[in-house]
Amino acid sequence: MSLLGYVTTYFRTGPLAAVEWVEPYQQTGNELLQNHDFSAGLSGWEQTVAGKVVLQGQLLRLHLDDKTGDARIEQKIVNHGEFRRLRLSTDIKSRDIVPGKETWHRARLILSSYDENGNWLAVPHGVVDLEGSNNWRYAERVFRVSPMAVELKVIAMLHRATGTVWFKNLSLVEIGENK
Repeated sequence: MSLLGYVTTYFRTGPLAAVEWVEPYQQTGNELLQNHDFSAGLSGWEQTVAGKVVLQGQLLRLHLDDKTGDARIEQKIVNHGEFRRLRLSTDIKSRDIVPGKETWHRARLILSSYDENGNWLAVPHGVVDLEGSNNWRYAERVFRVSPMAVELKVIAMLHRATGTVWFKNLSLVEIGENK
């Protein structure tokens, strides 16, 4: 009997298995980003511009023509020790991103953490980094917040890479494990 015949026979006579995806986390707090959907322009966001930072409706577009700087927006979130686990997410699209020489010279979304002295904490922080051209896709990452983090920064950027990247539906929420 061929492999296909065996598989067909097994599924005709054998047990049927079903698989269900159970989300391991649930949202436990409100949206932490002010103006996360850009409905009030760039209110609540700081910007650094070597290239172009443009809102197209509720889409953020970042563009760079050379690899010497970056185009970014960022928002600070004060952490008084209350955040344990956060989910940062976005929808993102890119066109013709040519990265610079380092692995972080791309289109990126990150969550950076800083201690009480303003020093960057070397903890996992990247949600997505893109090069080339990519259609819209959803990207998210769950972060365990360091107990030493007193300030967090959400940063959407095109860093030392040429091309264009779009962001929409940025979100940072506190989450907990489903029981």
